[in-house]
Amino acid sequence: MEESSDTYGIYDPNNPISWEDHQPQSMEERVEERVECLTRKIKYYFMNPCEKYHARGRKPWKLMLQIVKIAIITIQLVSFGLSNQMVVTFKEENLMTFKHLFLKDYADGDMDTYAVYRQADVYDHIEYIILQ
Repeated sequence: MEESSDTYGIYDPNNPISWEDHQPQSMEERVEERVECLTRKIKYYFMNPCEKYHARGRKPWKLMLQIVKIAIITIQLVSFGLSNQMVVTFKEENLMTFKHLFLKDYADGDMDTYAVYRQADVYDHIEYIILQ
């Protein structure tokens, strides 16, 4: 593998490059320089964060930010799921309690639906609900 400072063109403030060093002599040199510059940019663009850190010495702040965001969103989803589970449990327990309170002779799991067939039974159930 090539030396990272040669490949990625790191600017050294202690050794500035003069303007004359950047002036190509012919059209072919200009094209070669542009192709070389574009090649370096594309190579840097497709690097992973570790390679970019080794090439330029910059810390991967964006990668760290993405990891923090993933952690926060995961925590939010877990807490939402737990609170939603508590709401569902509360609703089921309340429904069962109201069935026991207001439906006369209710037994768990005997019937999926509760039906009244005679008029006297309806009056008995209404009276039972009023008394409760």
